[in-house]
Amino acid sequence: MEEFSIIFKTITHANFLIWLISWIVFIRFSIKSIEKKMAVEGELPPSWDSKGWGFRFSMYAMVLVAGKPAKVSPVNDALILKHATRFDRLMAYISVVSLIILLITGALMTWGPENLRFDGDM
Repeated sequence: MEEFSIIFKTITHANFLIWLISWIVFIRFSIKSIEKKMAVEGELPPSWDSKGWGFRFSMYAMVLVAGKPAKVSPVNDALILKHATRFDRLMAYISVVSLIILLITGALMTWGPENLRFDGDM
């Protein structure tokens, strides 16, 4: 059972690195590219996110994962979808899925069975 615990924690840590790297790549390359193309059409980043908090990044990712504009959205879904490339959609998908896996494994490490709980090792 100890081997399973080590494998589980290794997968969790690897998934954290995947999420971190994919999120950084998504923001630095995909979002910057999409926003540059949107600016040409006169659509600037939302004013409510002008202080640099980055709340719009997760909204962009959800639009790209969903693949269709929402009926009501604080960002311009249609333009985001219009200017997104296959790479942008892939990075959004990897970021969202790895975050969901990270949340599930984190919950298991916090409240799950004793052999999966985080005990400071690793």
